Amino acid sequence: MPEIAWSQLRHRFTPGFEKLLEQGTDTGWFDPDNTLQLMVFHWVFIPWLQQELNNYQARVNNTQKHRDKNKVLPHGVPELVHSSPEDYGALNFKVMVSPEAMAQVRQVYINPAHPVFDLLPPALGIFIDECYAYLGRPSVSRNLAWAIYCNLLGMLRQHFSHLPRSIS
Repeated sequence: MPEIAWSQLRHRFTPGFEKLLEQGTDTGWFDPDNTLQLMVFHWVFIPWLQQELNNYQARVNNTQKHRDKNKVLPHGVPELVHSSPEDYGALNFKVMVSPEAMAQVRQVYINPAHPVFDLLPPALGIFIDECYAYLGRPSVSRNLAWAIYCNLLGMLRQHFSHLPRSIS
């Protein structure tokens, strides 16, 4: 089942996003070797793509699949089958882990302040967020993602062009 889900994601979801992302390099808006462009790209595209993937997951998990008479597994909306397997004539093999145990594991093994969790340096993230607010916080979408990226990049370039090149 996981292989089928990944295959469907790869064939249904990914091509359109790959084409959209390639548009930035094809038009010269984005050079992954340019640190400033890479940071703005991360700021705009990673949260947006994550939200799109979350929406895709919710849609797949809450949509009933076509009935297949050869299928042995329960039929129904996947999220409902998962949450109430007994309603679909299935056994529940879930291993329950308490929220307290999960919180303890997170506390012991995860340092939320570790730099690996930052999309970009915090000061730059704050500054980009201020520029985004100046733009009116437009909603990032397929049609606006590159425009938002270009506008933010232009604002950053304008700001940095006023700074002295070096201190001698």
